[in-house]
Amino acid sequence: MLLFLALAFSCRKEPTAKDAKTIDREAYSKISKEHNSALADYRNKNYEAAYKRFLKLKNDYLALNDFSGAGYSTYLMAAIQWNYGDYISSESTAVEALQYLKKTGKDDNLISVYVLLGRISRKVFDYENAIKSYENAINLSNDSTSINIARNNIASIYADTQQYDKALQLLLHIQKSKYLDDDIVTKARVLDNIGATYFKLNKPEALGFLKHGLELRKKVNDEEGLVSSYLNYYDFYKDENHSLAISYAIKAYTTAYKIRNSEKKLNALKALAYTPSDDRDKYFKAFLKLNDSLYIAQSKAKLEFAKIRYDYANAQAELEAQKVQTRLQDEKDSLHKLLLGMGIVFAVGIAILIIYLLRARHKRAKVLEVYNTENRISKKIHDELANDVFNIMSFAESRDISLAGQQKLIQDLDTIYQKTRDISRENNTIDTSEKFDSVLKEMLADYNTGTINVMIISFDNIPWNEIDGHKKITVYRVLQELMVNMKKHSHADLVAIKFECENRQVSIRYSDNGTGLDTGKLNYKNGLQNAENRISAIDGSLTFDTSTGGLKVNCTFPI
Repeated sequence: MLLFLALAFSCRKEPTAKDAKTIDREAYSKISKEHNSALADYRNKNYEAAYKRFLKLKNDYLALNDFSGAGYSTYLMAAIQWNYGDYISSESTAVEALQYLKKTGKDDNLISVYVLLGRISRKVFDYENAIKSYENAINLSNDSTSINIARNNIASIYADTQQYDKALQLLLHIQKSKYLDDDIVTKARVLDNIGATYFKLNKPEALGFLKHGLELRKKVNDEEGLVSSYLNYYDFYKDENHSLAISYAIKAYTTAYKIRNSEKKLNALKALAYTPSDDRDKYFKAFLKLNDSLYIAQSKAKLEFAKIRYDYANAQAELEAQKVQTRLQDEKDSLHKLLLGMGIVFAVGIAILIIYLLRARHKRAKVLEVYNTENRISKKIHDELANDVFNIMSFAESRDISLAGQQKLIQDLDTIYQKTRDISRENNTIDTSEKFDSVLKEMLADYNTGTINVMIISFDNIPWNEIDGHKKITVYRVLQELMVNMKKHSHADLVAIKFECENRQVSIRYSDNGTGLDTGKLNYKNGLQNAENRISAIDGSLTFDTSTGGLKVNCTFPI
């Protein structure tokens, strides 16, 4: 169970005697029983049943003007949505809980809501609002444990944004708290985070703090915390000792599997998938499979909760319809409009679900793209550089270096430098800001040598600032693929690239006087096939023509 939920269970208070005088005691007695049943369902992870109960409880509490009870019930609905990864809906529900609880004055449950909002904001990378939410929780709390947890979370945000010095300063301040020894779980978390931060700062103290945090977590059997410790150990060793790093990643996965924490299992599999080993492909496939299954499970849950809200609203509407059968026709029309509105809300919920599924597919494609890029770079380094370096080493070791030998050595080293520069240029980060046109021109100009003449025609005809960033990246990579192919394979000495834009349609015409291209031999791994796939992804087209000698390529796409 998440820690902020434990805080919530400890904070919830029943109405005081003074409050009880203003409400129907008999009605409240029934609500209390339903409330306890809902909490039992929640603790037993019967989330669907708990969500249904809390949805009804919220409205029952509101009917009695008990904003504290309504706020608490709404908060736990938001917590359930958080558990299923529905962060947008969780945030909306948490804000609704905040509105109810603020009406009660200084309600202790406000702390839990602010902590939840902080977690949601951090999850969606809204770090500024995450920090504000945690600071609100700190300002409301008199409990040292709650304060230390919130401060630790703020320090984690500083680490997320690479503000390691600020993170370390705050963590060391928390470490000095006289209350920390009374809360071993929080103390272990703080020590582990200090070790991870020291590691980011390349400080030798890192390993000592990581070990201390791990020992404390083993002592109190904090299995969820142990997963975090093992993954931090993985980060510590991944660059210098692959086998040891993998062993800690496997421990993290085993522990996460034991406690049925799918998100932590995914993190462990990701570490295993991106660390060189004989089983790397196996781990990568397991990572993709779990990632897909999580998205499917989350999507089903989101749809189910939307259906619960719809069914409840529909049931309430039907009950109301029975009471107003004798009312005027205009009241019935109003009811029909209400039902229509709820139908629209449900339809919007379905649309949102589709968007989530599309994003899941896009994310999976991005993961595959990163994996393929890493393998391509690794192969280039092995095939194009490793043998050259070995030959130079053998050359230097096997003879005395004469003047002629020195010149050959310098030439060979220059060749390696040029290959390294090409690899770097093919995989570098692309600036898609207002400077993009200069970046693209510079890349093309790099291929203009004493033996190759590159002509750039009507470049300024293109309104680059109106083109989306991902399309700019596609244009850059496609032209880069063409230039690399020209340099490595076609042996051209004249290249012309003409840019045109008409009716919001960009056209780029490439031609050279090289040896041409057999388009029938294109395959997935070929650079030009990659270029064709890239253009297709932005609703464009790429056509090849070698009928008149050399290579001619026509690339079009919409702005």
